[in-house]
Amino acid sequence: MEELNNANASESSEAKTQDLNESGTTVEKAEIETKVSESAEATNEPASDAVEQSEEKRDSAAEVSETEKEESQSDVQTDEASESPANETNLEPKTETEPSEEAAVETKEEIAAETQNQETNQTENQEEKTAEDKSEEGEEKRVEPDKAYASPKRSALEEVFDELKEKLERNEPIEVEVKSRIKGGLRVMYKNVAMFLPTSHFSLRKNPPESELQKVIGSKIEALVHEYQEFDEGRKAFIVSRRKLLFDRAINSIEIDDVLEGPITSVASFGVFVEVNGLEGLVHITRLADFLIGDPRRFFKKGQILKVRVVDIDKENYKIALSHKEFAESPWKGVEEEFKVGDKIKGVVKRLTEFGAYVEIKPGVDGLIRNNELHWTKRIKDPSEVLSRNQEIEAVLLSISEERKRAALSYKRALPNPWPQMVEVYAPGTSWQGTVKQTMPQGAIVSIAEDVDGFMPRSKMKPLLQGNK
Repeated sequence: MEELNNANASESSEAKTQDLNESGTTVEKAEIETKVSESAEATNEPASDAVEQSEEKRDSAAEVSETEKEESQSDVQTDEASESPANETNLEPKTETEPSEEAAVETKEEIAAETQNQETNQTENQEEKTAEDKSEEGEEKRVEPDKAYASPKRSALEEVFDELKEKLERNEPIEVEVKSRIKGGLRVMYKNVAMFLPTSHFSLRKNPPESELQKVIGSKIEALVHEYQEFDEGRKAFIVSRRKLLFDRAINSIEIDDVLEGPITSVASFGVFVEVNGLEGLVHITRLADFLIGDPRRFFKKGQILKVRVVDIDKENYKIALSHKEFAESPWKGVEEEFKVGDKIKGVVKRLTEFGAYVEIKPGVDGLIRNNELHWTKRIKDPSEVLSRNQEIEAVLLSISEERKRAALSYKRALPNPWPQMVEVYAPGTSWQGTVKQTMPQGAIVSIAEDVDGFMPRSKMKPLLQGNK
């Protein structure tokens, strides 16, 4: 068994030695060819002579290689003999040989590869460290933007922050420089502290035109510190307002009973809003005219210039009450010449009350139809039994007065009178069955037909009331 192992080891050693010799021979041949080419170029000899010399040297190198191969085989056999226990008494000193050129080349390649790996690892570590530093730096900037300032500047910024907080508490204005137009407003600066001015707080209007915003870029304006915010991560933000400052100045320039003019900004069911001195004031529906106005949108339009009087001022809530009644032209002017008593007039039912219905015969001019003028034969307790709101009807004008601003109308007189025919149908002495609709101390109202009601006095009820007290 040991002999078999030794034989295998010997064959393996011979194979390795042959490989080394062949590789060494190849390297030596390459070096010899390189030297031959260099000598040929230096002496300017023909390329054919250089090739012949190189072939001669290659043959000599091959002979040397074969000699070295035999020596290496003898060394291997000596090593195998030294390793065998049977030849322990025949040990001879082993001659150390220098490493081959191929081994040196392989070592250099390994060192170079290892160095390259180290450099690659160092580069990767450096890149990871740089990425971590950048990430930490970005996180610090994101979480605590105030750290972007240097330490000396930070104390100065804290002083500015304290100053702005004090201005907010005292409601004192500051002068800021408009730097740029940004989304939602303007970016302004105050002593190297950036602040935000919303568009809705730039002027008295909630939506100022873009031209006004662009016009102030690069200039200095006055504003009030409107809000201060401090977030958990350390960020601080200041919001300024110019609108509040302009509101204060505008409302302080107005006094009660001042007469002003301005355009109507909007019309509502309860009144109209008018812009005066940059502020919006309300003219309530009861102060629009000295007559009843049902719907202001029928008389006033957006953009219309209106003359008003200041009635009340609420400086805390920036509210102004106005009146247009003193300057409104009365629609009753000239109605006596325009409408004649007895004329049949068209109108629209606007309101229903317990005592009658109001019909508009002209914008701002209403006439009253009382309940007894609604029907010829029936007693009407509620005008909704006959008429409805916004119903267009014809009525006869009974009376009208420009001075008193009143008009009386009749609805039944615009309809045929049925009484002449009823005299023949319901002749005296005829009997009819009826339904009592209403009783009162004076008697009772009895309906004898769909549209015919009659009154039975108490004195005519004695035969019916005997024994029934």
